Amino acid sequence: MSGAGRDDCPASTDVAAAIAARLPNVPVTAGASASAPAPARGLRLQLQPAAAPGTPSLEVVLSDGGGQTLLRRSLPDPRPPRPADCAALAETIALIVDRYLADVATAPAAAPAVGTSVRDAPFASEGTPEPPTDIALVGGGAWRSNGDALEGFETSLGIDLQRAARERGAGASLTIGIAPRAEGRWSTGRATLRRIPIRLGTYLSLAAGPGRLEPGLNLGLDVLLVDAHATDATPRSQGNASPNVEASIAYRLRGGIYFARGAAAAGLAVPYRLTGLGGDSDGAVGTPRTYIRIGVETGFYFR
Repeated sequence: MSGAGRDDCPASTDVAAAIAARLPNVPVTAGASASAPAPARGLRLQLQPAAAPGTPSLEVVLSDGGGQTLLRRSLPDPRPPRPADCAALAETIALIVDRYLADVATAPAAAPAVGTSVRDAPFASEGTPEPPTDIALVGGGAWRSNGDALEGFETSLGIDLQRAARERGAGASLTIGIAPRAEGRWSTGRATLRRIPIRLGTYLSLAAGPGRLEPGLNLGLDVLLVDAHATDATPRSQGNASPNVEASIAYRLRGGIYFARGAAAAGLAVPYRLTGLGGDSDGAVGTPRTYIRIGVETGFYFR
């Protein structure tokens, strides 16, 4: 890859990184000079100032292993250069190469798209590259502050969707879990409660150090299955539901197709209390109105 325009905006290394992220199996090599061909079966990308009266511009030229020009584009050259504009321009160049190889080079008997210009369009008129949507299967465990006899641990399984560019993005997850059966006793009987948490979470995804910081908001529903056995009454089973909302913060580390995510949340819920069995049975099992939840999830991306 040669020349990067005046003031090195964008830098050749930034363009190379943007292309490698989209086309890891396509060799785009650095040319020794403007006339030197790319290696056999390789591609060479040149970035050089273009003579455009009244408007600074950057010319992008893609050549094949025989030195034949496959693609030429003229892009507005931001002046004065700003880091954000240079990064966006590098992504735009990578998107142009990606689209050419996907839509033109693979088409039967396709002619090279030479000489197309976007000089008259506003900066980044090619559009900011759309980040891919990553879909992952996720499982984890968490501890939740309990209420009365309700156990605080739960396990969950679900799916996570994330659409994140280099600096920022967003995502959502849907999980269903199960908590250990809790038991409460009183002087004339006992009751058991099983909690099944269902949670829909939404979050922002922000680049932070080696991973991504994910503040979010979760909407949940705890399905409560209760079996009560009183010595002076017929055993009864009943179902209840406890809606909840959580404010959460998480941090995700990714390695290849795998990731791990630690999270903490503060929640507000509609509480449940066992009632109606007489004596001192009220509240033998129950759920809290407010709680905190701390957990770890891990998973893998399959798209």
